[in-house]
Amino acid sequence: MQEEGISYGRAYERIHRPKRVKDAARIAALAERLDRVDAIEWARLAAFLDAEGTIRIGESKYASGRHIYANIQIANTDPRLGLWLTSLFGGGMSWVTPKNPRHKRSFVWGCSSRHAEFIVRRVRPYLIMKGEQADLLLALRETVKLGRNQTLGLTEDEVRRRTDLWNQSRVLNRRGVPDGQ
Repeated sequence: MQEEGISYGRAYERIHRPKRVKDAARIAALAERLDRVDAIEWARLAAFLDAEGTIRIGESKYASGRHIYANIQIANTDPRLGLWLTSLFGGGMSWVTPKNPRHKRSFVWGCSSRHAEFIVRRVRPYLIMKGEQADLLLALRETVKLGRNQTLGLTEDEVRRRTDLWNQSRVLNRRGVPDGQ
């Protein structure tokens, strides 16, 4: 497609390059911020992830396909935990109102994709119970090629690998006592 002497590729670059430059700066700032966090805080985060958290590979379905992504969350009924996590590690916080009126509202901190990867890479040495989930999340992130759409343009092997990782994550994160214990 040519319009006024500009190829489609160059027009695409003009539109999307500023966003990529802005994203690159944001990502670099996040990595720098996380690099300044003390080891004791990473150990504390690991304890909360092991006890109150989830390290998972999630799935979203769209009309155009499906998206498999990395995600970490920590839930607690005390909002101070989520505020501490957000102030130190970034991410977002929301609350869940329970269906049962006898239960307290819970606050959920979390992050996804590259942000989750940055955190899991730093917290992995301190995890006691959720090391396998962390390894699966990092394996998923290894399949991501920057600048590529996550759903379109993947080879069959890439789709199969991501689906296998997602299934393994679902098995590890099932509720209840694992088989054989």
